[in-house]
Amino acid sequence: MSPLPPAFTLSIGFVTMLTPCFSASPDAPVTYLEQARSASARSFSDVEEVICQEHVDRYRTSRKGALDLIDSIDAQVAVERGVEQYSAIRQNGVDRASLNEIGAVWSDGEYATFINDAQHALYRSSLSRGADTTLNGIPAILISFGTADAASTWDFMVRGRHYRLGFRGEIWISRDTGELLRCRRIANRIDRASGVKSIDWTVDFGVVQVAGKAVSVPASAAYDVQYTRSNASSHNAIVFTNYRRFAAVTSIRFE
Repeated sequence: MSPLPPAFTLSIGFVTMLTPCFSASPDAPVTYLEQARSASARSFSDVEEVICQEHVDRYRTSRKGALDLIDSIDAQVAVERGVEQYSAIRQNGVDRASLNEIGAVWSDGEYATFINDAQHALYRSSLSRGADTTLNGIPAILISFGTADAASTWDFMVRGRHYRLGFRGEIWISRDTGELLRCRRIANRIDRASGVKSIDWTVDFGVVQVAGKAVSVPASAAYDVQYTRSNASSHNAIVFTNYRRFAAVTSIRFE
């Protein structure tokens, strides 16, 4: 068994305002890009109304190059004011007060922040022309974009030091409905002082029924981290299940 990789966390910032770089005239037909913008806005609104269970299996490479399971983590995830909130966190069945107690390779942002990030990217004037493709048998359009280090909201931390990561982004949308199917971030121009060579971070979406309403939400996620030392890598496999309506409860006392 190889030693644990350097402890680090991955997180991406939250953008609250969207400014369209271009738009069709009122009389123009609806395009796939307009459909995607509307669908991503609905999806972000949906995740603010639900709560789900997140399960993470974390792996590392052994000396023989195989991925060995490190641990499993469970938590409840909800969105409040646009930001993920984690509760009921358990690591291998042991309660944890916060994500800071988890250690090793961890990320947050797959649940809601990725949706908002995709929504913001769909308003860029520098988007590449969508390419026809399929994803899991679904007719799709693949849209690519890039973000430079200085403009990136991806904050990457290793041993307490923060790095701003530029990345290549990819968004898969349904050719028929514009719904988000997959969002991906690939960072491979990382300061070597971090000990990390590349990061591939992907979120897949699916439709579930919550209180009789069909909502498009994250279904699974994964990120793969390649280290600068030979054959060293980490892999986290994430699934989101048990979606249900989320509501805050307020108690009012009259003295």
